[in-house]
Order: sequence, then structure tokens, then C-alpha cells
Amino acid sequence: MTVVMFVFIIIFLLIGYYMMHRLDAYLAGHSFHSDDKDTVPNALNASDIMLIYGDNEIADMTKKYCAMKHYPYETIHDVSEFQPDCSESTLLVLSNKDSNNLMLGSIASKIYNLSSIIILCNQSNHLKIFKEYNFYKILFKDNDFPYLYESIKELIDDVHNKKIQSDIF
Repeated sequence: MTVVMFVFIIIFLLIGYYMMHRLDAYLAGHSFHSDDKDTVPNALNASDIMLIYGDNEIADMTKKYCAMKHYPYETIHDVSEFQPDCSESTLLVLSNKDSNNLMLGSIASKIYNLSSIIILCNQSNHLKIFKEYNFYKILFKDNDFPYLYESIKELIDDVHNKKIQSDIF
């Protein structure tokens, strides 16, 4: 009985090896394409994706502008959503709360090494604190909402064209 079982196990292993060898040869000769509609033919680097934080009108308009221009972006709701490979991404921090903006911007800069951070300062007396962090751009929210939005659109276009420079709007 033991000899019969041993022979069956050997035959089973040989058939399995033969089938795997044939399957490997078949797969090596064919290229497969995913039917997943979320994949892009030319995969984007993490640096090509703009990260947008904020749940207000200016953030929503910024997202619509990116979608209209077909610029890739992701909405960030929390610091924990940063990926390890996003250090070359551009982060737009557009919340109505300066404390949230400073927290997210400083963590993104210090822990995740993001260097391209465009941040919104809502109150003029907080501007000095924002300047201490060396963000790429500090946008000041004043009563001229259309100017702020135009500045953001210009910055997005510049970032997309890799022309970002450091100063305050």
C-alpha cells in the first residue's frame, strides 16, 4: 500500500511540474493588458499628481479647474493619506482654518519631505508663522476672492509646467 501511494505522489508531482512548466512557457510568450478602467496607459509618477486639501469653495473650484484641464489630482482629507512616494508631489493646502493649514503643511514638509507646498493663510496676523516654515507659496486670503482663484489657477498651470518659484502672492 505504501509503495502504491508513493508512486501516485511521484506521478502527481511530475504532472504538476509538467503543467506548471507549460503554463510558464505560455505566459512568457504572451503579453496581457488589464481591463481595469482606472489604469492609465502611461502610468503617472507620484510627482505628477497634485494633492489638494480643503473642504471649501476655493478648494472645490481648484479641483474643478484641475479636472477641466485634465491635471491629475487627489483630494487629501488627513495627513495619514500621504503615500511614501509622494515627496515630489505638490500639495495645495486650502482650508479655511489656519491651524489646520499649518499643521498639514508642516507635517508634509518635515515628515514626508514635500518641498512644493502651496498654502493658504486666512488671517494676516498669522502670516509671520507661515513664513517661518519656508513653504513654496503662501497665498493670502483677502476680500478679493477672484484674484485668489486666478492666482491658484496660475500656480497650478506653473506647477504642471514645472515652473514654480518661491515667493508670496
